[in-house]
Amino acid sequence: MWPASKTQMHMFCLCRLDQPSCLVIGSARSINASTPKELSQNASSREIENRLLRVRRSATTGRSEPLARFNHPIQFQHARPPPAPAHGAHEGKKMAAAAVRRAEELVEREMSGRDASHDAAHALRVRDLALSLAAEQGLSSPDRLLIVELAALLHDIGDYKYTKDNMEDMSIVERFLQDVGLEKGQREEIVSIITGMGFKNEVSGKAAEPTLEFAVVQDADRLDAIGAIGVARCFTYGGSKNSALHDPKVLPRDNLSKEKYMSKEKQTSINHFHEKLFKLKDMMKTEAGKRRAEKRHKFMEDFVAEFYEEWSGRA
Repeated sequence: MWPASKTQMHMFCLCRLDQPSCLVIGSARSINASTPKELSQNASSREIENRLLRVRRSATTGRSEPLARFNHPIQFQHARPPPAPAHGAHEGKKMAAAAVRRAEELVEREMSGRDASHDAAHALRVRDLALSLAAEQGLSSPDRLLIVELAALLHDIGDYKYTKDNMEDMSIVERFLQDVGLEKGQREEIVSIITGMGFKNEVSGKAAEPTLEFAVVQDADRLDAIGAIGVARCFTYGGSKNSALHDPKVLPRDNLSKEKYMSKEKQTSINHFHEKLFKLKDMMKTEAGKRRAEKRHKFMEDFVAEFYEEWSGRA
């Protein structure tokens, strides 16, 4: 409800962090306030509008903008050279194919009981996206592509959101990589990609300089978090945690620390767009990832704008 003693314009602002403009959706209407509860809801809604406007201003001025370092081309570090093959090229291909097949089986087995936001299908989509981005970025070495494919497939096996102690667990992945016969350097590189690629690491400001292999896997995972698939995953995960779709009294959190982001504090599904998903477009590291993110980001903007219109009863 929108209590008012006279006609007012009520707006929801869907802010784009890369543009000084703000998409404003609103309508003028006259409704009479009747209860203190309605007045409280209206104050919360105005606070959301003010906070989102402050986000836009900070993005415009450059203050409090943690993503500014990604507004210029990234010079990727060179990954460590692959070890000298112990077998011939043909034997190496057979070993790589077997490792990938076993990784797919592990993903299906370990992630089968999860909700659809972080299930095996998510891991397979991220693998396909990562290989596609790698091709666009000119990454073609079979050894390098094996690193990308395995890291993408295994990246959510030990996800902290699905562990009992809310901590990342890499033990299953580490055992698997040893069992399939990967060299120590390969194992370390895959584990390093998986443990460093999460959004929680960048909100802490401690993200390492990426290699190209790291960048394509991370961009692939973030592409699957936005767009139509991202919208579906967001509400699927929220539903699995019994989260409200939206509550005007629960505001999006600003300046999240790693600990705050990882906490199991109750939040609404729609707030996740403001706290994370709208930020991902400007955090893409590869040019291929940036191009693909544009369309998916725009889809989310339109969705959230329509969501607020329908929530308020204006649409």
